[in-house]
Amino acid sequence: SPDGVFGSLPGPDEATEESPFAPSSPYSASKAAAELMIRAYRETYGLPVTVLRCCNVFGPNQHIEKFIPLFTMRALAGEPMPLYGDGLQQREWLYVDDLVQAVRTVAGSLPSDLQAIHIGSGRRIPNIEIARRICELTERPADLIHPVLDRPGHDRRYAIDWSRLRAMGWAPQVEFEDGLARTVAWYVAHGRERAAGDAQFAGYFREQYGGRLG
Repeated sequence: SPDGVFGSLPGPDEATEESPFAPSSPYSASKAAAELMIRAYRETYGLPVTVLRCCNVFGPNQHIEKFIPLFTMRALAGEPMPLYGDGLQQREWLYVDDLVQAVRTVAGSLPSDLQAIHIGSGRRIPNIEIARRICELTERPADLIHPVLDRPGHDRRYAIDWSRLRAMGWAPQVEFEDGLARTVAWYVAHGRERAAGDAQFAGYFREQYGGRLG
């Protein structure tokens, strides 16, 4: 499940595993609803389930509709990078290798009564800063970053408390800057092949951003 189930949090607040849900968009509401259904099965039938709630994950081979792959591919092509609103929305980012290790840690030492656990990194970065860094890594001008009409229900800040997982012996090993450089380098080498493998992406991009970019 994603950290978006808690909605936008003012700084310096962090959502714990027991914080109430407050989703702002239909997407995050659907995730919260799925969790509630799982909770109902646990309570009604004793189904042993633990929910992992994670922050934004990134890395090589991610679908090109996602923020970092999309902006990297647009920058490499010298095309406008459609940044929602003012770009100051903050997200917490975790490199994919660290997510894998976190899941292994949880699977190997999960208490039987644990209902939820958070996987975070503590690296909360405004979208515009990531866009600028992608321009630097691809050696493209920052004026490719093109503010567009913000999307409805776009939360300003996500933040989760992952101290429970930290106490189980896990901590992220890949710094965001290193992970971003690895990811951009992968798309430089393989991005066109990745994009060609998804025949539906061009239509998706037009639907999501065509009207915003003009």
